[in-house]
Amino acid sequence: MTVLNLRVPFVDNDAVKKLGARWNPVSKTWYVPEGLNPVLFSEWLAPPPDVNVRSSRYLLACSQHQCHRCNKWSAIYGFMLPVGHEALNVGETEEEDEWEYGDDPTLLSHIEYLCPTVAARVAALTPFYRPSFTTDQNEFYYCNFCEHCQARFNDHQLFSEPGEGFVAFCLEDAQRIQLIDIKESFAAQCNGLSIGIALFEDMTYVE
Repeated sequence: MTVLNLRVPFVDNDAVKKLGARWNPVSKTWYVPEGLNPVLFSEWLAPPPDVNVRSSRYLLACSQHQCHRCNKWSAIYGFMLPVGHEALNVGETEEEDEWEYGDDPTLLSHIEYLCPTVAARVAALTPFYRPSFTTDQNEFYYCNFCEHCQARFNDHQLFSEPGEGFVAFCLEDAQRIQLIDIKESFAAQCNGLSIGIALFEDMTYVE
């Protein structure tokens, strides 16, 4: 099991303990035990990576996916950015880095970091979309989990396979995807950007 260590000043010891963190007397560090949402400890996590996508507003996407383990349907969540968002184009040097205007709505996947306000909003909505360590990628990123049996869903399947998750193949697929338009700033570090979302205009907006 991989341990997520925290950087906790002495004055914050009681605060992280109340949230459920545990103390390792050998390494003399606080850590997040298995099964506890790391978002609760965002203040004490290692400094986040530089963000590579940002926007003045964003769309929280909700849909359903059939679990490969228990065969039940479970709610799944993701993020889409509307036209006008910006993505960082990394140059050979930091001075050559450039933010590019997004002309098309974009679906995000393999999200390693969400800014605190966005992370707090999704954590309040569901405990089944959260950072998780993956042995295949050897890193933490946000994953969907089955709300019935806790199986972790495959990010590639939900965000890349036509007719699955958030990749609509037909009108019925698109209408099943619900979008909540959140008029707040968004910033994240992610490794997957699907520019131009199929049947985006046919997806269902909800309050």
